[in-house]
Amino acid sequence: MHDDDGTRKRLHRTDRGLTIRASSFANGTPKPRKRGFLNTNKPDFVVRRVDRSQDATLQNLFEHYLHDMAEWFQFDYAPDGRYAHDPATYRNNGAEVWFAYVGEIPIAFALVGSAHAFIDDADAKDLDEFFVVRRYRRNGVGRDFARQVWDAYRGRWVVRVFQGNVPAVPFWRGAIAEYTDRAYHEEIRNIRDRPWSYFTFDNSGPR
Repeated sequence: MHDDDGTRKRLHRTDRGLTIRASSFANGTPKPRKRGFLNTNKPDFVVRRVDRSQDATLQNLFEHYLHDMAEWFQFDYAPDGRYAHDPATYRNNGAEVWFAYVGEIPIAFALVGSAHAFIDDADAKDLDEFFVVRRYRRNGVGRDFARQVWDAYRGRWVVRVFQGNVPAVPFWRGAIAEYTDRAYHEEIRNIRDRPWSYFTFDNSGPR
Protein backbone atom coordinates (compact mmCIF):
# COMPACT_ATOMS: atom_id res chain seq x y z
CA MET A 1 0.00 0.00 0.00
CA HIS A 2 1.32 3.45 -0.88
CA ASP A 3 0.40 6.89 0.35
CA ASP A 4 -0.22 9.78 -2.05
CA ASP A 5 3.45 10.84 -1.87
CA GLY A 6 4.69 7.36 -2.82
CA THR A 7 5.57 6.44 0.74
CA ARG A 8 5.47 2.68 1.11
CA LYS A 9 3.42 1.28 3.97
CA ARG A 10 3.17 -2.28 5.23
CA LEU A 11 0.48 -3.61 7.56
CA HIS A 12 1.44 -6.25 10.09
CA ARG A 13 -0.61 -8.22 12.57
CA THR A 14 1.35 -9.07 15.69
CA ASP A 15 0.52 -10.42 19.13
CA ARG A 16 0.71 -6.80 20.31
CA GLY A 17 -2.16 -5.74 18.07
CA LEU A 18 -2.31 -3.76 14.87
CA THR A 19 1.01 -2.45 13.60
CA ILE A 20 1.29 -0.04 10.69
CA ARG A 21 4.75 0.31 9.19
CA ALA A 22 5.66 3.48 7.28
CA SER A 23 8.81 3.71 5.21
CA SER A 24 10.64 6.74 3.88
CA PHE A 25 11.39 4.91 0.64
CA ALA A 26 9.51 6.25 -2.35
CA ASN A 27 9.32 3.86 -5.32
CA GLY A 28 11.93 1.67 -3.62
CA THR A 29 14.57 4.42 -3.59
CA PRO A 30 15.88 5.96 -0.35
CA LYS A 31 15.60 9.71 -0.09
CA PRO A 32 19.00 11.44 -0.09
CA ARG A 33 20.20 12.63 3.32
CA LYS A 34 20.85 16.35 3.56
CA ARG A 35 23.99 17.68 5.18
CA GLY A 36 23.77 19.84 8.27
CA PHE A 37 22.47 19.64 11.79
CA LEU A 38 18.76 19.31 10.93
CA ASN A 39 17.78 15.93 9.49
CA THR A 40 14.63 16.58 7.45
CA ASN A 41 14.25 12.98 6.21
CA LYS A 42 11.22 11.18 7.58
CA PRO A 43 12.42 8.07 9.44
CA ASP A 44 11.00 4.59 9.11
CA PHE A 45 8.49 4.14 11.91
CA VAL A 46 5.69 1.84 12.97
CA VAL A 47 2.39 2.73 14.64
CA ARG A 48 0.93 0.49 17.33
CA ARG A 49 -2.10 0.64 19.55
CA VAL A 50 -0.76 -0.15 23.03
CA ASP A 51 -2.35 -1.51 26.18
CA ARG A 52 -1.91 -0.62 29.85
CA SER A 53 1.42 -2.44 30.00
CA GLN A 54 2.87 0.64 28.27
CA ASP A 55 1.38 3.19 30.69
CA ALA A 56 4.72 3.77 32.45
CA THR A 57 6.24 4.70 29.08
CA LEU A 58 3.27 6.92 28.34
CA GLN A 59 3.74 8.71 31.66
CA ASN A 60 7.42 9.29 30.84
CA LEU A 61 6.50 10.72 27.44
CA PHE A 62 3.93 12.96 29.12
CA GLU A 63 6.78 14.67 30.97
CA HIS A 64 8.18 15.85 27.62
CA TYR A 65 4.71 16.75 26.37
CA LEU A 66 3.80 18.82 29.42
CA HIS A 67 7.18 20.56 29.31
CA ASP A 68 6.21 21.81 25.84
CA MET A 69 2.61 22.63 26.77
CA ALA A 70 3.70 24.65 29.83
CA GLU A 71 4.88 27.39 27.46
CA TRP A 72 1.31 27.91 26.22
CA PHE A 73 -0.75 27.01 29.29
CA GLN A 74 1.54 28.57 31.92
CA PHE A 75 1.54 25.77 34.49
CA ASP A 76 4.44 24.64 36.70
CA TYR A 77 5.93 21.30 37.66
CA ALA A 78 5.99 19.93 41.19
CA PRO A 79 8.75 20.66 43.73
CA ASP A 80 10.46 17.37 42.78
CA GLY A 81 10.94 18.68 39.22
CA ARG A 82 8.30 16.45 37.64
CA TYR A 83 4.86 17.19 36.26
CA ALA A 84 3.75 13.75 37.46
CA HIS A 85 0.53 13.73 35.46
CA ASP A 86 -1.18 10.34 35.62
CA PRO A 87 -2.35 9.35 32.11
CA ALA A 88 -4.43 6.54 33.63
CA THR A 89 -7.26 9.08 33.84
CA TYR A 90 -7.51 8.91 30.03
CA ARG A 91 -7.62 5.12 30.08
CA ASN A 92 -10.30 5.18 32.77
CA ASN A 93 -12.41 7.41 30.52
CA GLY A 94 -12.16 4.93 27.66
CA ALA A 95 -9.30 6.44 25.65
CA GLU A 96 -7.12 4.26 23.44
CA VAL A 97 -3.39 4.92 23.18
CA TRP A 98 -1.23 4.77 20.07
CA PHE A 99 2.56 4.98 19.90
CA ALA A 100 4.84 5.62 16.94
CA TYR A 101 8.14 3.75 17.18
CA VAL A 102 11.50 4.08 15.49
CA GLY A 103 12.98 0.69 16.24
CA GLU A 104 12.06 0.08 19.87
CA ILE A 105 12.03 3.79 20.77
CA PRO A 106 8.61 5.46 21.13
CA ILE A 107 8.79 8.83 19.40
CA ALA A 108 5.16 9.95 19.52
CA PHE A 109 1.83 9.20 21.13
CA ALA A 110 -1.83 9.85 20.38
CA LEU A 111 -4.79 9.46 22.72
CA VAL A 112 -8.16 8.81 21.09
CA GLY A 113 -11.34 9.22 23.09
CA SER A 114 -15.02 9.93 22.61
CA ALA A 115 -16.06 13.27 21.10
CA HIS A 116 -19.62 12.99 22.37
CA ALA A 117 -19.01 15.83 24.84
CA PHE A 118 -18.14 18.16 21.95
CA ILE A 119 -20.55 17.17 19.17
CA ASP A 120 -23.90 15.39 19.18
CA ASP A 121 -22.60 12.03 17.99
CA ALA A 122 -21.99 9.17 20.42
CA ASP A 123 -19.69 7.41 17.93
CA ALA A 124 -17.50 10.40 17.06
CA LYS A 125 -13.83 10.34 18.02
CA ASP A 126 -11.70 13.02 19.65
CA LEU A 127 -7.94 13.28 19.15
CA ASP A 128 -7.59 14.08 22.83
CA GLU A 129 -3.80 14.42 23.07
CA PHE A 130 -1.08 14.22 20.44
CA PHE A 131 2.69 14.56 20.79
CA VAL A 132 5.84 14.03 18.73
CA VAL A 133 9.21 14.37 20.46
CA ARG A 134 11.33 17.27 19.21
CA ARG A 135 13.94 15.02 17.60
CA TYR A 136 11.35 13.83 15.05
CA ARG A 137 9.44 17.00 14.21
CA ARG A 138 9.37 19.00 10.96
CA ASN A 139 9.91 16.00 8.71
CA GLY A 140 6.39 14.69 8.13
CA VAL A 141 6.17 12.27 11.07
CA GLY A 142 3.38 14.21 12.77
CA ARG A 143 1.13 14.36 9.71
CA ASP A 144 1.73 10.73 8.79
CA PHE A 145 1.16 9.53 12.35
CA ALA A 146 -2.09 11.52 12.65
CA ARG A 147 -3.28 10.21 9.28
CA GLN A 148 -2.72 6.61 10.33
CA VAL A 149 -4.55 7.11 13.62
CA TRP A 150 -7.49 8.76 11.83
CA ASP A 151 -7.61 5.89 9.34
CA ALA A 152 -7.99 3.41 12.21
CA TYR A 153 -11.39 4.88 13.15
CA ARG A 154 -13.92 5.68 10.44
CA GLY A 155 -16.60 8.27 11.13
CA ARG A 156 -16.76 11.77 12.55
CA TRP A 157 -13.74 13.33 14.23
CA VAL A 158 -12.98 16.32 16.43
CA VAL A 159 -9.53 17.86 16.83
CA ARG A 160 -9.32 20.62 19.47
CA VAL A 161 -6.42 23.09 19.40
CA PHE A 162 -5.73 25.89 21.86
CA GLN A 163 -5.09 28.98 19.78
CA GLY A 164 -2.43 30.15 22.21
CA ASN A 165 -0.35 27.19 21.05
CA VAL A 166 0.87 29.21 18.11
CA PRO A 167 2.66 26.50 16.04
CA ALA A 168 -0.10 23.94 16.54
CA VAL A 169 -2.93 25.83 14.84
CA PRO A 170 -1.40 26.00 11.32
CA PHE A 171 -0.03 22.47 11.70
CA TRP A 172 -3.45 20.98 12.39
CA ARG A 173 -5.24 23.18 9.89
CA GLY A 174 -2.82 22.03 7.19
CA ALA A 175 -2.80 18.38 8.23
CA ILE A 176 -6.59 18.16 8.33
CA ALA A 177 -7.01 20.06 5.07
CA GLU A 178 -4.63 17.67 3.36
CA TYR A 179 -6.25 14.57 4.89
CA THR A 180 -9.82 15.62 4.04
CA ASP A 181 -9.12 17.39 0.75
CA ARG A 182 -10.36 20.50 2.59
CA ALA A 183 -13.68 18.91 3.52
CA TYR A 184 -13.63 20.01 7.16
CA HIS A 185 -15.19 22.63 9.40
CA GLU A 186 -13.38 24.92 11.85
CA GLU A 187 -15.07 26.93 14.56
CA ILE A 188 -13.77 28.97 17.48
CA ARG A 189 -15.03 28.16 20.98
CA ASN A 190 -14.12 29.94 24.19
CA ILE A 191 -13.32 27.43 26.92
CA ARG A 192 -12.54 28.92 30.35
CA ASP A 193 -11.83 32.26 28.68
CA ARG A 194 -9.38 30.69 26.23
CA PRO A 195 -10.00 30.51 22.46
CA TRP A 196 -9.86 27.06 20.91
CA SER A 197 -10.13 25.94 17.30
CA TYR A 198 -12.47 22.98 16.94
CA PHE A 199 -11.88 21.07 13.69
CA THR A 200 -14.52 18.54 12.66
CA PHE A 201 -14.53 16.17 9.69
CA ASP A 202 -15.90 12.81 8.58
CA ASN A 203 -13.66 10.13 7.09
CA SER A 204 -16.31 7.42 6.74
CA GLY A 205 -16.38 7.68 2.95
CA PRO A 206 -14.08 5.86 0.52
CA ARG A 207 -10.44 6.92 0.52
